[in-house]
Amino acid sequence: MGEAPTQKEHILCLLPFPEDTKLLDRIRERHNVEFTYKHITFAKGKELVMKEVPDEYWRDATILVTLSSLPPTAEKAANLKLIHLFSAGTDRLSDTPVWKETDIPITNSSGVHGPQISEWVIMQILSHAHKEKLMVEWQKNHFWGPHTEMGSVRDCVGQRLGVLGYGAIGRQGESFGEDTGLSMVDDEFGSMKPNPG
Repeated sequence: MGEAPTQKEHILCLLPFPEDTKLLDRIRERHNVEFTYKHITFAKGKELVMKEVPDEYWRDATILVTLSSLPPTAEKAANLKLIHLFSAGTDRLSDTPVWKETDIPITNSSGVHGPQISEWVIMQILSHAHKEKLMVEWQKNHFWGPHTEMGSVRDCVGQRLGVLGYGAIGRQGESFGEDTGLSMVDDEFGSMKPNPG
């Protein structure tokens, strides 16, 4: 005798970027899921605007993957078992009906941004310390100015970098900073004391 088939999960994706059909097809091949993908966009400013999301999308969804778009009422979330946010925080959802009136677990992507943002920060520090913008401008103008016009260039080795906040980004930034020879000062507990190691 065979086992009863498991119920197929229906994942509703409401995201501000185009659908990656290859990725979703790979997930479908490995898991018993179906997807409904709706590309939503940002309006002027920072408001996310959902074009009309049909009631059947809300009704059929068992999992919602979104940046911050939730069902307008708790009743429309009747079949939801899980909500996953592509963002790190959940604070902007705390006044919504789904947050207040349901027990649906809400997960987020906290921690995934550390490497990318930390790399960018270290890149900007190095770019600034080595006068990259000035040198690119000189290159565009086919000019190589005298050293005195460039000003002092400082290596990172032995310089001090303060990290305010010590979440995933702060910890990763500290690691990258130490790799470049920076002396780190972190503010994990509001003390701004040099990190011993």
